[in-house]
Amino acid sequence: MYFCKMESIKKLSFILIVFITSCSRVHFDTPMPEKSNVVKAFPLELVGSYYYADSIMNSDDKEVYYNKNYFGDLYKSRDSINYISANVSISATVAYYYINYYSFYKMAKVDTARLTLKHKNEKKSIDGKYVIFAGSLADTLLNLSKEDKLKLFNGTYYFNRCGANKDWEIFQFALNKDHSYSINLTNEEDEKLLKGNRIDTIRTFNSYIHLTDEMFKEFVQKGGFRTRYKLIKSRM
Repeated sequence: MYFCKMESIKKLSFILIVFITSCSRVHFDTPMPEKSNVVKAFPLELVGSYYYADSIMNSDDKEVYYNKNYFGDLYKSRDSINYISANVSISATVAYYYINYYSFYKMAKVDTARLTLKHKNEKKSIDGKYVIFAGSLADTLLNLSKEDKLKLFNGTYYFNRCGANKDWEIFQFALNKDHSYSINLTNEEDEKLLKGNRIDTIRTFNSYIHLTDEMFKEFVQKGGFRTRYKLIKSRM
């Protein structure tokens, strides 16, 4: 599943990238780190629900999106506003993500017919003076009962997701000093730094990165996985 298949979500790709499949810029030829321990199930300290913690986000087209977890009623002071919220749920063997997005418009200020066409794939509702368009998405981020793998390396967990071509996307799941978590992925800068470690795979006509464990350790120490999203664990 790829979020960008819906027109209304293309503009949100700046922030949804961590919750989707096949968007990590660096794809590896094997699960990483190669020789680290494979964890068969998520440990109890990771099991639970998490919500995305950054409050304001900017899209590629310079639109501002507000985290609805923080600014639920802010739309009442605006002519229009965009909201988004994201959650990750982790059970013993599955990590799942949920995305909810909303657009609020003051009806007296907009052409509601045009907006209805623009948001034709989304749910429409009315709240007082506002017309609201809302949508949601959900999918599996990691499934340990299938080919995906969870690895522990130097105290940090790495989500290894198996791709359709048997390549591997890797997400770093780290505990921060303030007791929040972050889910981190590689970006274009990481890809450029690792281009010398690229190998060709004739079978799929693709090329992937190959790193030894020492090389992977060095990559992490130098700040690898540069796209980082903060998560707060919800209290039970």
